[in-house]
Amino acid sequence: MTFALSVVLAVAAISARSVALAGFGLDSLIEIGASAVVICPAPARTASAVR
Repeated sequence: MTFALSVVLAVAAISARSVALAGFGLDSLIEIGASAVVICPAPARTASAVR
């Protein structure tokens, strides 16, 4: 849902030529990226992978 909201905000910002809406949409995209990092952590490192 947040991704869809970001797309809607991007379209609204372009059509309204609003910097504030564009900034809010960019902030939403950053939050999506941060959520993806939290949900999909990096693979665990094993002793054999460290060598």
